[in-house]
Amino acid sequence: MNEVDNEKLKEENPIKYYLQQTGNKKVMKKLRWENPKIYRAVQRAVYIKQLQTKEPLHRCPKCGENITSDEWGEEYCPQCGVITRNNYPYTAGVKHDLPYGLKLS
Repeated sequence: MNEVDNEKLKEENPIKYYLQQTGNKKVMKKLRWENPKIYRAVQRAVYIKQLQTKEPLHRCPKCGENITSDEWGEEYCPQCGVITRNNYPYTAGVKHDLPYGLKLS
């Protein structure tokens, strides 16, 4: 991207612009002091992205069947029942052990 495109993106979609700049410490430090609200939004987006699964989960890792999701956003295999993602890390105080990550919505 050239300088004009960067400035246009910064004005139109600052979150997207700063997500591209997360490796630039000087830019992020300046943002932190000039606009803490956008800085926190960018940091939250980076944190959520780190939690997400890195592999595409279109197929079940156990049996190879297509992954489906229900009305609550839980993704699972209809063939073997493996839950690959869900929205909540706990049920009745018991932490879920999902090796494929948590789906955040």
